[in-house]
Amino acid sequence: MNSDDIFEMKELPKSIICIGGGYIGVEMAQIMAALGVKVTLVARGVILKHIDRDIIKELMDNMKKLGVEVILHAPHKRVSKQSDGSLTLALDVHEGKDKLNAEKILLAMGRPPNVDGLNLKKTNIKHENGFIIVDEF
Repeated sequence: MNSDDIFEMKELPKSIICIGGGYIGVEMAQIMAALGVKVTLVARGVILKHIDRDIIKELMDNMKKLGVEVILHAPHKRVSKQSDGSLTLALDVHEGKDKLNAEKILLAMGRPPNVDGLNLKKTNIKHENGFIIVDEF
């Protein structure tokens, strides 16, 4: 699932794994937990890496109070669907865990740029690999 899919769900899952330590992953993990879903947030590094660490400590404490299990520095390998329809996230072994299971998995690791329909070739806008090149402003 991506973040758009979250808002189109007809029913809440019993459990969800949110992959990604950015704004969307952290926000969706908290929303789902507040709605009573069992949530695990998995990040390859730390969450919200550009935010002051004192603020992050408070955020982590609050997520713990909400019941969000946060697993940091945990690269993942793959997602596989089980015969019962649940999903398994295979991790590089992290603190003794090599896999996590949930009813749903949210991929909140960013999205590729979507500029194909803009016909940038007919403009003076510089772009490379789908990204618009900008200056410091």
